[in-house]
Amino acid sequence: MRTQQRCGISPKIGTVLSGVFTIIATDLSMIFEEKYMKRSNCSAVQVQNAAIKKHLMQSIMCWSFQIAIFMSLVTFMVSFLLLFSVYTQKFGGMVVYCIWIIVYEVVNIMIQVATSGNPEKGVVKLMRLFGLVSRILMHALWLLFFVFSYMQITYKRSREGNVLTSNRRHSAESKDFRRRKSKLMSFSRYRK
Repeated sequence: MRTQQRCGISPKIGTVLSGVFTIIATDLSMIFEEKYMKRSNCSAVQVQNAAIKKHLMQSIMCWSFQIAIFMSLVTFMVSFLLLFSVYTQKFGGMVVYCIWIIVYEVVNIMIQVATSGNPEKGVVKLMRLFGLVSRILMHALWLLFFVFSYMQITYKRSREGNVLTSNRRHSAESKDFRRRKSKLMSFSRYRK
């Protein structure tokens, strides 16, 4: 079975690169975002007077760095699970990776919105937004073109493997018939 390559990259290599990209992008975003998430003033949070939405946003803002650290650690584990599942050709790790990346990016959008009210320069806000949008677009590219394709290939192979390894009777004639059929097929292309 011939697999379709995009930009000269096979789905398997693209899936491996997706996991590596996620590890590197998560590490870089944590390095860059650390000081902007730690800077929030959490001493002024009043639970009694705040509306639910405002309280939720302030809680996210106060706990944004801890949430981001937790999300990053889980993302590292899920990325290594993706790399392991590509190595072992297991379907489940890729599904977990796809679901987790969507959850991870949604939470990062919420953190970005909650911490964007901090007094910072417009250039820094623009850089943070550009980093978030470019990471989301790259994750979408890796997921859509490579990870989903390799998931489909792995799923088909696992389904075929279950059929081939089922307990069937094998006769001696079937091997002989396949050999004769292949000889007939190779001979038939010369008879035109």
